[in-house]
Amino acid sequence: MRHDGGYRCNVGIVNLDSAAHTWTVGVNGFGATNSFTVTVDAISMKQVPIVAPPAGKTYGDLLLSIQPDATGFFWSAYAASVDNITGDGWVSHAAQP
Repeated sequence: MRHDGGYRCNVGIVNLDSAAHTWTVGVNGFGATNSFTVTVDAISMKQVPIVAPPAGKTYGDLLLSIQPDATGFFWSAYAASVDNITGDGWVSHAAQP
């Protein structure tokens, strides 16, 4: 994925459980690292932009880690990077261990 002056990155999480859950999203970029949480209601999905990098930094090319608050339920996730000028984008489906 990529997030800098020319590209933006979003994360989408699908919660297929009958209870709400919270995921911790880790952002590990060439220029900065950060993390944030996303809470998704039961049988729902949410797409959010990744959190801004620390002041004066940019992520550039990056990897995301997505960790749920529990195990034993079904969920899925993806990330999407979009070119800010052309609108071209690409998506990567999360692989669960």
